[in-house]
Amino acid sequence: MGYVIGAIFALIGLGALISEIMLIKNGVEVTAKIVDTVEKPSPRRGGLPLVCPVVVYHVDGTEYKSEVASAGSSLTGFTVGSEVGVVYLRNNPNKVAFKKGKAGRLFTYVVLFLIGAAFILAEAGVIL
Repeated sequence: MGYVIGAIFALIGLGALISEIMLIKNGVEVTAKIVDTVEKPSPRRGGLPLVCPVVVYHVDGTEYKSEVASAGSSLTGFTVGSEVGVVYLRNNPNKVAFKKGKAGRLFTYVVLFLIGAAFILAEAGVIL
């Protein structure tokens, strides 16, 4: 069972880490405007909702509207109407993240991967 749990944690962490690194490496910075916020349930926060901003930004004359889902856990106080810096992927402008908070997200993904690796190594008897 430890192998399965470890593999799940490791794959989620590794996949998210690769995705975030690609966004940072290949991302284009642009200014966006917060036009709305969306509340999502968050079991990790004792039932308190996670507030995710909805941003509008322009790429080559085309307007995009995206929810920044990963932002709710690391940033608070989103004000509708305020401008924020975002990063989007050149080949997929719908994929967007805030410029701030990159290091915190990377750390979270590395920790998830390491937890998964620890489960696998413990199950294999390499670590106690």
